[in-house]
Amino acid sequence: MTVHVVLNPTGTWREKAMHRVRGLFSLVRTGRSLGILDPHKINVYRGGPSEALGGELVDSIPPETTSYTVKRIIEHFRGLDLDEHIVEVECTFLPGEIAFPATATAFNHYDWRYIYRDVHFDTYKTHNKTFVDLYFDDDYQHKIHQWLNRFVEDFRSVQEIDIREDVEETAKLVDAHFIFRRKKSDFDVNLIELMRKLPKESKLRKRLKTQPAQEFGDQMNPYTRGFLVQTLQETNYPEEILRYAEKDEELGYNVANSLVLFSREKGSFLRFLQRILPPLVDVFSKFPQQSNITEKMKKAADVITLR
Repeated sequence: MTVHVVLNPTGTWREKAMHRVRGLFSLVRTGRSLGILDPHKINVYRGGPSEALGGELVDSIPPETTSYTVKRIIEHFRGLDLDEHIVEVECTFLPGEIAFPATATAFNHYDWRYIYRDVHFDTYKTHNKTFVDLYFDDDYQHKIHQWLNRFVEDFRSVQEIDIREDVEETAKLVDAHFIFRRKKSDFDVNLIELMRKLPKESKLRKRLKTQPAQEFGDQMNPYTRGFLVQTLQETNYPEEILRYAEKDEELGYNVANSLVLFSREKGSFLRFLQRILPPLVDVFSKFPQQSNITEKMKKAADVITLR
C-alpha cells in the first residue's frame, strides 16, 4: 500500500523537476514536524529509483536544511538530463513506536513517474505489519490523515493524493483507501477514465460487479474523454455521488472546495464504487453503437452533391 501524489508543476523542465523535489521535501518536512517521519539520508539516482532497478547513485546527502539540500541537488541537475533523475529520502515512519523503514521519492523520470506519480511514499513490512495494517488502525489512521491534510494545505500545488494497494494505474480507484482531489471535478474525470477501462479489463468488471452484458466500449469510442466528462458534469450525477458518500457509514467524507473520501475499514471504497457505477454503466450501454453512427454518416455523405 503506497501514497501517490500528483502535483501541478509549471515552467521549464528544470523548474518542474525542482518543483517535484520541493514537493517531496514538503511532504517529509510536514511528517517530521508531526513526529511521524524521521529522515536519515537523501539519495539522488539517475535512470532508476535504486541500483537494483537500474539506477545509478549520483549522490547521498545527509538530511540537513531543506535550502542546503535543494541547492546541492540543483548542482547535480546542471547540464544533466533532468527527466532521468529521481530523488529519494530514506526515513523512519512512526519513529519511537513501530518504526517502519520507509522511502519518500520524487520522480522526474517519465517511465517511473507514470507508475508512481510525481511524489511517492511507501514503507517496508515490519513486525509482520504493513502500511495497510497501520492505516486501518484508528490511532494511526488519524495521524496519517493529519499528515496529508497539513501537506495539501502547505503545498498548494498538490492536485491529487491516493493511498492504494496496487501501483498500477488501472487500479487507481478500485484499490484506493483514501483519495484527495484539489478540484472535486477531477473525481468525475477519474470515473470516466475507469469507465473507459471497464470493457477492456475483465478483472475490473468482476471486482466492480458490472455484468458482462453491459460491455460498452464500442459505444464510447466515438466520444472524447473531455466530451464525456463535460456532459457528465452537466447532470445531477456528480452531486448525487457526493450526497450518497455523505450518507455512507463505511466512508469518511469531507468536501469544501476539495474532495476527500476514505475507507473506515478495508474494502469500503470498493463497495462504494460497486454501488455508484452500475447506474452509469447502464447509461453508457444505451449509447448508439459506433457501427450505427458510422453507417449513418456514410449514408449521409454518399448523397452529397456539390454544385
